[in-house]
Amino acid sequence: MVKQIALAWCIIIASISIASISSVTAATPTDTTKAKAKKEKKRLYLPYDANIKRRHPARNSNFDLNLGLSLQRNDMPQVQRWYDEGADVNSLDNQGQSFLYGAVYSNRLAQIKFLLLRGASVNIRNKEGGLPIEAAVYRTNLMTARYLLERGASGRGRMSIDNTTYLQYALLRGQEQLALDLIDHGASVSVRNEDGTTLLHFAASRRMKRVVEKLLGKHAPVDAVDRVGVTALHEASAKGYTGIMQLLLNAGADINAHTKKRWTPLHHAARFGHSQATRFLLRQGAKPFERNSEGKTASQLARQLNHASVHELLVSSGLTSAKQRRRAARANKKRKITGATTIVRADTKVSVRSSKSTSSDISDEMVRCVLQGDC
Repeated sequence: MVKQIALAWCIIIASISIASISSVTAATPTDTTKAKAKKEKKRLYLPYDANIKRRHPARNSNFDLNLGLSLQRNDMPQVQRWYDEGADVNSLDNQGQSFLYGAVYSNRLAQIKFLLLRGASVNIRNKEGGLPIEAAVYRTNLMTARYLLERGASGRGRMSIDNTTYLQYALLRGQEQLALDLIDHGASVSVRNEDGTTLLHFAASRRMKRVVEKLLGKHAPVDAVDRVGVTALHEASAKGYTGIMQLLLNAGADINAHTKKRWTPLHHAARFGHSQATRFLLRQGAKPFERNSEGKTASQLARQLNHASVHELLVSSGLTSAKQRRRAARANKKRKITGATTIVRADTKVSVRSSKSTSSDISDEMVRCVLQGDC
């Protein structure tokens, strides 16, 4: 009997072991599938081609010269021929430019692919110091820039024509996606223009929401000011871009920031007649009674410039705020009067104290109610 029980237990343990092994082997294809999916997500814009055989350079200057001339003529059969002969794809042409730089500058995509797939370096400079990525940014060619960036080109650099950074140049020309790619590949987010404006100023004023998100994610200073004290929130408010304004406020922007002339974002929204932006700022806690250096409030600016809907919105908000302030003042005055009550008779001391405590509690509740706008 004991032997039968032991045999039964052995059979059970063996079956459990087989089941566990089968489950592990069954899970392996899933893991492989996940690994393949991850690789597909990181797929290159210009994948490497295993069918292309890379040649070792023959170190023959004539071959290199002929390859350069063929590239300039865009004669691809001759380009292939001289490459097969042993021409070096990383040489400079007769104008002192790398072959890759010339192809990028001329916007010849077939040549760019040919050279990159055969090992052309993205970091060889011309005699003047220019890099292929600079030519791609100059030509605002997004796909070429992506080819270069994924093969090691840096997003951090300056344009030789005006000394702006690659990122500044891309933003100035409205190339939002190119700017995002440059940020992802090391472009500095802290540079300023001569007038003190930052990249965040620029992106906010041109409604580049994804760039604003990316810059804030890279810890660009949200309340940085230019020479006249304007912040990115001022810029977005002047254009009425509530989506950008929300992003900036979420990142901690000062909603009542003052320029050197004491203008707030609310002044800017009112100045340009943006009723939606004005309403948004008021709901987020903007102060409607702030005055600029000329002594004008946002509502006065709106009335002066005939923005009737904005003026009415600000007036109604101002009246509400004024009522709240008057109520709070009355409540504070009442609390002070109650607190100054003198105790004349010793036998009524306890009752007077209890009356004082009750009045004070009511006053605190009233003040809190008024300040929070729940009355």
